[in-house]
Amino acid sequence: MRRYRHIRVLVILLLVTFSGVSKAEVTITYMHRTVPLETEWAERVAAAFEEANPGVKVELISGGGGAGFFEKLSSLIASGLAPDIHYGSNDRLLPIHSGWILGLNELIERDAAELDIDDYLPGVFRSYEVNGTVYGMPLNVFTQVVFWNRNMFDEYGLAPLTMDWDSDEWTWDDLLSYSARLTEVGQDGAARQLGVSRATDLYLPDIAWMFGGDWFVPEAYETGKATESTMTRAENVTAYEALQYLCMNYAAEGPNKGIDVVRGFQQGRLGMDWIGTWKVKQFIQETRTGGMSFDWNMAPVPLAQNRANTRWVDALFIYKNTKYKEEAWEFVKFATGVEGQALWSELTGDIPARRSVLPVYVSKITDVMEIKEHVLVQFIDGGVSHSRRAVEESILGTGRIVNQNQRRWFNPIINGTTAVLTALERIQSELDAQLKALVN
Repeated sequence: MRRYRHIRVLVILLLVTFSGVSKAEVTITYMHRTVPLETEWAERVAAAFEEANPGVKVELISGGGGAGFFEKLSSLIASGLAPDIHYGSNDRLLPIHSGWILGLNELIERDAAELDIDDYLPGVFRSYEVNGTVYGMPLNVFTQVVFWNRNMFDEYGLAPLTMDWDSDEWTWDDLLSYSARLTEVGQDGAARQLGVSRATDLYLPDIAWMFGGDWFVPEAYETGKATESTMTRAENVTAYEALQYLCMNYAAEGPNKGIDVVRGFQQGRLGMDWIGTWKVKQFIQETRTGGMSFDWNMAPVPLAQNRANTRWVDALFIYKNTKYKEEAWEFVKFATGVEGQALWSELTGDIPARRSVLPVYVSKITDVMEIKEHVLVQFIDGGVSHSRRAVEESILGTGRIVNQNQRRWFNPIINGTTAVLTALERIQSELDAQLKALVN
């Protein structure tokens, strides 16, 4: 009897030992961009996750940035060394359409209560949904806004811009009238100051959206693929004619007027800067260091038929063939949860994807903007509510194709050297040819 007791104790000890070794050997890998603050976030999140999950280790892989990040990811996958989780950088759709990324629907449904999906800003949670399957878990969000110079507006007797995205105030016609008031051109034809930097970036379809148009049919956004565009539709022609008029007369973008489209606002020579919220960090830093000596604020994009604006979302993705699906999923939930997003926003200054974390973001900038925190929270929420997924995060290949051709395609429009319809016909022909080559 004593002999069997000894055997039983030995078996129990072996089981406990084996169990401990098994858990200790579970190592998941996370590939992040080689950006100092993002690296710090990855290190701190990994350490906190390991502490909360004994027996699971997180190995960090530095992936560089830009196109180099995707090249390294592709190389690791091809060599059988794919990271279990990676940060979405550069082309986020190609890994999905290549079959590299794990669909998350089943896990999301199982852990819906824990995920608290309603905490995410409007539309953000399904930013990487293709054909009904969600592939990425959102971490942060960027939209388009109009920054405006308070001091310049006061000098010219212009009313402050609204911060209400649902207001009927602040229309496209208002943009034109404000820009005309703010534009000053000397006798030599050189501009002393101008109304606005641009009307969003040329590689974005916002102008078309705002006037009721689009570059693609709705089905393309659902499937994530397109072989044809709709550049020449009547609404797009109207939109780009409006853009052409603005850039010809009142914007730094378009014919050279002697004011830098990128730095003109900071230099106090532009009344407004229409650009992404990613620029808030730069303006905050320059204001605090004395580089911007005027008061400024943010406003919605002007109302045409709507206030549609591009939304970018950075997300974490899990490799489809990971050996440790549950552990990888636990890490992704942890990293994109409230604490993970709060740390990300604290370190990087990016807008978090979760509403509950917005106070962390706004508390870092309201001292410079002199605005109440709840007002800024409502403004961010409104901007996201009126936003649409970025085309490059919705339709395969569009980001690379449009980025490579944007100046050649759109400069004839904004410089007034080509009729809008003629330019759009050329864009549609070339874009369709490249899209078909990509899909085929």
